[in-house]
Amino acid sequence: MTLDSVGKGLGLDMDIFSMMEKNIDELISRGISKEEVLEEIAWSGKDIVNNFRIIPRHSKWFLKEWSKRGYALKLIHSGHEESVTSLQDAIYFLGNIVFAGICLIAASFDGSVFKTGNFKNLSIAHYVLILLGFFFMLRSLSYRKK
Repeated sequence: MTLDSVGKGLGLDMDIFSMMEKNIDELISRGISKEEVLEEIAWSGKDIVNNFRIIPRHSKWFLKEWSKRGYALKLIHSGHEESVTSLQDAIYFLGNIVFAGICLIAASFDGSVFKTGNFKNLSIAHYVLILLGFFFMLRSLSYRKK
């Protein structure tokens, strides 16, 4: 695959896979033998069996502790409060910034006023949207400092 990629990168149009099609079975049989595969399977099986021996020990301990508590499960939630608070702060900040951007973009739709600099022709709606945009930007920035 690497040779094929290098060849294409150099601009050579050669198909390594079609050239190697005759020899690919020989290369695979020479690189992987049946004995090696069986040996790897045996070692993997030994490791898996050793790892499964720990399950009865843990299940025995779990059942013993569970019976001491009258077979009642008690879920203890702790440590997630800070993550939830920071996620809530981030969503609040993002919402304010998006709303501020929408207000400022909506206020600038009448581009002829901003090109000529004649701000006397702006309607009350433009001024309200600009003020709302700046209000939400300042609100989100002040909220992040808490």
